[in-house]
Amino acid sequence: MFLINMSNQMNIIAKGQTDAADQAPLLLTERQAATWLNLSIRTLYTLRHNCAMPFVRIGSRVMYEPSELREWINARKESEPNTAK
Repeated sequence: MFLINMSNQMNIIAKGQTDAADQAPLLLTERQAATWLNLSIRTLYTLRHNCAMPFVRIGSRVMYEPSELREWINARKESEPNTAK
């Protein structure tokens, strides 16, 4: 049940629906962020340790803000090179 609910929340976040703000989590755990980004936890860890990914540390827990992850993704979007000459 948790995975289905989390999946629905991640779809809502990914679509940027504002009416679901109360339903969506404020922060994601490492496992949730990895699932949402379709990355392994190890890859997420590596990106974080290379200062390539935004995160929040609360005590010893590492959390990820969905809106910052979206911004991080958008900043890395590449357009196809212009091959026409």
